[in-house]
Amino acid sequence: LLEVSIWLSMSQGNFATFSPSLPLLSVANRIFAIGTIVMVTSFLAFFIVLLIILLTELILLILFLVYVDKVNENAKQDLKEGLLLYNTENNVGLQNAWDVIQAKGNWHLVLGESTA
Repeated sequence: LLEVSIWLSMSQGNFATFSPSLPLLSVANRIFAIGTIVMVTSFLAFFIVLLIILLTELILLILFLVYVDKVNENAKQDLKEGLLLYNTENNVGLQNAWDVIQAKGNWHLVLGESTA
């Protein structure tokens, strides 16, 4: 819209006015004003959306740090319950999770056993 208003202002001059006594009401000036409003609004809306995304990420990070112990306990409990289903069909993800835990040697922690 801004480009059209500049082109219209340059090529048509004062011919495209609604009223000769009010040259500010020309079509080019109105289109320029509308284009400016659209540009500023979209610019602000874009950065407001980015700010909302950033704040959401920060809130989720804080919540994760606050509840990291509960997340660990729930993960351990799910893995313990899933150990019973290790050799059943359609549990490839569960089998892979237990394989990784056993390969790293952390399975004692998951089962709550001491390594001593």
